[in-house]
Amino acid sequence: MAFLVKSKVQFSSLASFFEKGKSASEASNEKLWILLQRVSSFNKIVVFIVLTFVFLLKYHLILEYKNLSKNLS
Repeated sequence: MAFLVKSKVQFSSLASFFEKGKSASEASNEKLWILLQRVSSFNKIVVFIVLTFVFLLKYHLILEYKNLSKNLS
């Protein structure tokens, strides 16, 4: 029940952004900024580390793919 109330509040706040004439991306960015302000510093560090790891993993996989495709041709 609390989830539905929370979802309704988030939807109504997002709808209020559109009423003010903001685009969908501006509304999304502002909503993300509000959520980031609520997150504790420890959680921000954890998210940063996880995102960095994911980025490095993707970069490594892209390099491996390029290397394999170069070797096959």
